[in-house]
Amino acid sequence: MTTLAARLAHADMVIVEGFARETIPRLEVVRPSTNVAPLYRTGLDILAIATDDADAIDSALPKLPLNDVASIGAFICKTLGIEARSA
Repeated sequence: MTTLAARLAHADMVIVEGFARETIPRLEVVRPSTNVAPLYRTGLDILAIATDDADAIDSALPKLPLNDVASIGAFICKTLGIEARSA
């Protein structure tokens, strides 16, 4: 992961999938209906949860609607301190 990130150092942000055990800030996608154990309970660097069922998530972390790409993008931009662009 470190080698990949170094190659993209010029970018404002890099979005990756996988690397579940790396110590990096992350947004976790949680679908409670799948019964997969979420990572946010492990204390990793989860900043927010994107989900299709916010009522089923027992966490103080921000919960973002999974199907609302604009809200997720705005959260990421705000968190990174970069200006969100309109589509």
